[in-house]
Amino acid sequence: MALTFADTHNMIAYLTKFDASAGFNQIINFLNRSSIKYALTVNPNIYDSCIKQFWTSVSMKKVNDVTRLQALVDKKRVIITEATIRDALRLDDAEGIDCLPNEEIFTELARMGYEKPFTKLTFYKAFFLSQWKFLIHTILQCMSAKRTSWNEFSSSMASAVICLSTGKGCSGVETPLYEGAAKVNVNVVSATIDEPYIPSPTPSTQPPPSSQDIPSTS
Repeated sequence: MALTFADTHNMIAYLTKFDASAGFNQIINFLNRSSIKYALTVNPNIYDSCIKQFWTSVSMKKVNDVTRLQALVDKKRVIITEATIRDALRLDDAEGIDCLPNEEIFTELARMGYEKPFTKLTFYKAFFLSQWKFLIHTILQCMSAKRTSWNEFSSSMASAVICLSTGKGCSGVETPLYEGAAKVNVNVVSATIDEPYIPSPTPSTQPPPSSQDIPSTS
């Protein structure tokens, strides 16, 4: 099967205020001060040839209980793990929460004004107020593994939105990116001795957004 690209996937966020965004200035301010600003706005050059080489040669390998994807791109070994994704996106969330308990998700979403009864662990953007819709839409478009069904999201994405709004650490924002890549049909290899590779540089830690920048949940 030929490699194809999704029309809408991992988009770049432009967090600039202008006349048409007047009703969303508060949430734009919040995102500009948040720990995920870099991940939302970074716009690197991505080359088709490199992507094709990666997916043609990729394999999944477990080393010292760490699952990683590795491939050859321009005859150089490329290794991707959850840790390298955190480094690349400057997310200081290694100790964060993957997913909140269901009851806490229901409680916090209700506090955020979610208007639909909680009958399952799929949530819908349409049942939030406009400020929260903007936040959820931005995260779904820029940092999730979704390619379709943009109006709905899972409990892990709900946890990420809640943690951002309350200032808790959450590692569930970028994890779907890695999990989605790891689900491809690749060769699985196990090993016990790690192979050396050059780690990404340690990113600087951004301060958390101040409380007045976080949209009200009352």
